[in-house]
Amino acid sequence: MTFLAICVLAEAGLRPNKTGYAGDLLDEDLILQIRELARELGRTPTMQEFNECKDTVSVMTTLKHFGSWNAFLQEAGLAINREGRKGRN
Repeated sequence: MTFLAICVLAEAGLRPNKTGYAGDLLDEDLILQIRELARELGRTPTMQEFNECKDTVSVMTTLKHFGSWNAFLQEAGLAINREGRKGRN
């Protein structure tokens, strides 16, 4: 399923299943998703925000495509979130 198809479903008030179509997506589709979310938020989304967004695929899909969250952000031309997890230095 392409990003355009996901958008069409969203416009119709439907939510695509976040599993089962990851292999059909191109890297460019995922990049479009995160760039759109970043535009809406006005900053780089966190993994949690991306995963909770109804208009995006799961974070696991991005990890399968890009290897890591930071590699995904770099490919999308977004700033890397350097805050890290709570309790980590």
